[in-house]
Amino acid sequence: SACGFGKYQPVAGQFECELCPTNTSTKKAYARHLKDCKEICHPGSYGFIRGRHKNSKLGVKPCILCPIGSFQPQYGALSCLKCKEKMTTALRGAVGGNECVSEESPCLLSPCHNGGTCSDKNGLVTCKCLPGYLGSYCETITNECSSHPCFHGGSCNQSGTSHNCVCNPGYTGNNCEIDIDECTSNPCQNGAECIDLEDNHHCLCPSFFQGSLCEINVDDCEGNPCGDGGRCIDGLGNYTCLCKNDYSGKHCEFDPCSDINPCANNGTCHLSTNTSESSYWCECLPGYTGKRCNIKINNCISPCLNNGTCLFNLFSNKFTCNC
Repeated sequence: SACGFGKYQPVAGQFECELCPTNTSTKKAYARHLKDCKEICHPGSYGFIRGRHKNSKLGVKPCILCPIGSFQPQYGALSCLKCKEKMTTALRGAVGGNECVSEESPCLLSPCHNGGTCSDKNGLVTCKCLPGYLGSYCETITNECSSHPCFHGGSCNQSGTSHNCVCNPGYTGNNCEIDIDECTSNPCQNGAECIDLEDNHHCLCPSFFQGSLCEINVDDCEGNPCGDGGRCIDGLGNYTCLCKNDYSGKHCEFDPCSDINPCANNGTCHLSTNTSESSYWCECLPGYTGKRCNIKINNCISPCLNNGTCLFNLFSNKFTCNC
């Protein structure tokens, strides 16, 4: 025999049937599978029965809400109960008879949820919802993030009936719609020009500076352009060589004997091997002395006796006395 409503048996030849899980039943009396067990209809609704399932004992899904003017307090109903004459309900899906009100004032039951405003026309209720709610009776919170309100890749978080956007770096505003001007904080140094980019900035460095913020002075002394042990002093776009051992020139390229002869009176300049004392020495012509041959030798400083007159010969570097 058939299992009956609310039971099933997948194996032929059995003497007992399996019960459907709690709050479920079958549309037919000869169900064979667990999947034939459907959830029974909740109060305020009824099961739609037709065709070969017209003998069903319980209403199961798909269920239909009780229409306006009716109600149903039971689970698994196959129909709804009508309100008394000249009575109606404000909403579909009424659960109890206490929801039946006069047809003249269906809004008395405050059918609109979440602060919605109720109005009726010929007994038909219409709800005007507050922002953030929707549905026939304002029963559903709007998914604010479904419309993707956050610009420039911002992340949307639902917060009650509203939303907030978590913006990516470089953007701000309620919906991340404002591109932050990264140049307002003057990040570029040393007079560089700041160019605002999308979520970033770029510094146009003046000559002699480099780095993302133009914070680095280009090292003009790189490679040490100063020769012969000269010390390089870095400047802005230039450098200065502090030469050693009497060397000269922009790069200390001139030794003390090759530029301007430091030896006076036609003395001959020689580079010194002992730079701790001097970088050069002068070979003086006869009649001159001193480091730079700038001292004239006076061999006639009173060498003659008895008031004799001294006569000095520059060429022979000798003197004679005129007595």
